[in-house]
Formats: sequence, structure tokens, C-alpha cells
Amino acid sequence: MPDEKSDNSAPGLRGSVLREARDLGVDNTNFVKEALKWQYNWIGLAGAAAFALLSGSGFPLVLAAGLELIYISLVPQSSRFRRLVRSWQYAEEKRRIEVNLQAMYKEIPPEMQVRYHRLDQLCRSIRENYGKLSATSQMFVKEMEDRLDGLLQGYLRLLHAQHQHLEYLRVTDPNRSQVT
Repeated sequence: MPDEKSDNSAPGLRGSVLREARDLGVDNTNFVKEALKWQYNWIGLAGAAAFALLSGSGFPLVLAAGLELIYISLVPQSSRFRRLVRSWQYAEEKRRIEVNLQAMYKEIPPEMQVRYHRLDQLCRSIRENYGKLSATSQMFVKEMEDRLDGLLQGYLRLLHAQHQHLEYLRVTDPNRSQVT
């Protein structure tokens, strides 16, 4: 098994993916814990318990315990399972960011929401124009869509920061904050 430090400093695509995972904190995942929590593991254990209950014998439980040990020793080491867990984490992080952005949108005043909505409409029209490109140009569209999403997110964060600063200035008494 290769050393993880050599994986993180590896050149090429694998090295860059591993560095990105390390930067995001995804590489600290306990894959054994994730394998134990996986729904298919629980289904198998519940099936073995039900079979043991129906048969009136403890043998299915012993068999299930042995299979569980094999499962725990093999599945967390599988690169496919690790990719699956990372995809779950990525999806969860994406959901958290989306919830955070929606909360920011709701906090900003209506005139700022209108400004954001205009930029969103502009991005939609850009996406529609990219959709009309030839099939060979479509490979660049995904990258551009990611950039447009980043632009929208950044703009919303800037609008939210502006709103927070204006709100802070509105509620702050300049006479009370003088240092004597």
C-alpha cells in the first residue's frame, strides 16, 4: 500500500485530487465508520438477525459476525467505496453551502435581492447562449457554468456583507464609540 504522503505530493491528476481533498478536510474521513453506517450493511445485519430469530438458532448471527469482520476489513479499503463516501461528503457540503446562501439571500433587503435576481437572469441568458453552441464546444460549457455559479455566489456574499456593514453603521452610535 503506498504511503499517503507520497500520494499527496504525487504529480498529475491523482496528486491534485488528493491535495484538494486534504485542503477540504475530506481526507480525515473514517471509512470504517462510514462502512458500518452504510444502509446495506444494516440491511444485511437485520436480515441475519431476522433469519436467526425465525430459525431459532444462533448460527446465522455467528455467520453474520464473521461476514461483518470480512466486510469491515475489505470494504473501507476499496477505492470505489472511498469515492462513494467522498461523493456523499461533497453532496452534503454542497447542500450546506446552498442552505447558507439561501439564508443570506433572505437576510438582504428587497432592493439587493432585485440586484441579485438581475445578475441571475443575466447568467441564465449566458447559459442559454452556451447551450446553442456546437457539440465540440459543449465541453467548455461545464467549466463556464461553474464560473457563473461562483460569480453568483460571490456576488450574493458581497451583497450580504454590504448589508451587514450598512446595518452595523445604522445601529452604531458614533458618539459612544469615541475613545477618550
